[in-house]
Amino acid sequence: MTYKPEQREVPLRILASPGWLKGSAHLPPRARLLDHLDHAGPFITLTDAKLGQGEHALPFFALQTRAITAIVPPETEAVATRDEVTAHQVWILTDQVVVTGRLKMLPGVRVSDFVLHHQGYLRLEDAFLRPRGHAGENEERFPVIFLNGHTIVGMAEVEPAQPAHHP
Repeated sequence: MTYKPEQREVPLRILASPGWLKGSAHLPPRARLLDHLDHAGPFITLTDAKLGQGEHALPFFALQTRAITAIVPPETEAVATRDEVTAHQVWILTDQVVVTGRLKMLPGVRVSDFVLHHQGYLRLEDAFLRPRGHAGENEERFPVIFLNGHTIVGMAEVEPAQPAHHP
């Protein structure tokens, strides 16, 4: 008999270099998705994976983590971990998209220092994501998005009053 550990299925929407994918990750019952992603290694595994609007689902798909730009978690997985945080409005440029959103960090930490020393995914709230070169077009809003820190080309802290459609 083959041992199969207890797991829970977490549906994900993922922006990767070939475009949007949907699939399910499988985690231990009490594991946090963000922790799982930060320690996933070179690949994350998905079941029932579909690329774009494709009808055919792949029963198993291994996706290289370097190819991932952003992950949209289900609401149940988007919870914050700390109460004492300061929110910073950020504008982020990747090869594929421009993202604006709120980055929450410990008080007294500068955004530049946080990003310089942060490994893994950034959790952004009230995030707006749009393809590069399409100012104001095809913009999508997400309550929470996990942005792969390795895909960031550049970022800036912006005033909260500024709209999401920056250059």
